[in-house]
Amino acid sequence: DADRLADADAWLAALRASRAKRAQSRPFARDNPRFRQRCDDVVAWLGQPSVNYQLIAHKALSIIGSPAIPSLLKGLKSDNRVWQRQTALALGRIGDPEAIPALRLATGYEDPDARAKALDALRLVGDRESAPLALPLLEHEDAGIRSAAARYLGRFGDLETARGPLSKAHAAERAPGTRTALACALFRLGQEAVREELIEIFVEGEQLDREAALEALLERSPRDPSISARAPIEDRRKAAQELRKR
Repeated sequence: DADRLADADAWLAALRASRAKRAQSRPFARDNPRFRQRCDDVVAWLGQPSVNYQLIAHKALSIIGSPAIPSLLKGLKSDNRVWQRQTALALGRIGDPEAIPALRLATGYEDPDARAKALDALRLVGDRESAPLALPLLEHEDAGIRSAAARYLGRFGDLETARGPLSKAHAAERAPGTRTALACALFRLGQEAVREELIEIFVEGEQLDREAALEALLERSPRDPSISARAPIEDRRKAAQELRKR
């Protein structure tokens, strides 16, 4: 295992070097059998239970970019749930629309985490046509899927068709993180009534919820680097007064 990890690290270093010398090296070629095999190997690391393998694979795939998509799609369509989740995550980070059809299919997978990551990937890729897939998932029993659906609809939901279901889901939601995602989505669609809730989350919520609430709040007003979700609570309370004025 140590040798394989070292080999992965060595290949990552080689990729970085080739990127730095792009002008002097050939671009990656999808039809190169050796390159395809190497991509398959790296994508296989995404299915490993070791977080170290997964991190190295994600770094390598972010450097390779779109040429790795055929290998990633193999993983997404496999029966390995870890592979499904991690390949969906990687496809979202790469952001190539070529992955959209497969990601849409993945929103119907059995594994809730894979479905949620596929929805998030569609949002990151910029797919504006999957709202009909996301809307019914606001009522799913899994909070992670509900959160991902809310994040998608906050970006690409149609105001007339999405705001009603989002408002209904928000009123019924009890999971704090999912309620935050729903409030952020409503705010992005112009629902000013949730502004105070988002400000309170920014001050008192958990770290990830604070960051999500602040991001939504600052999208509608000038960026202020002095306002941070990681600041001490006393500073967040002061910043909240400024946010209420905007």
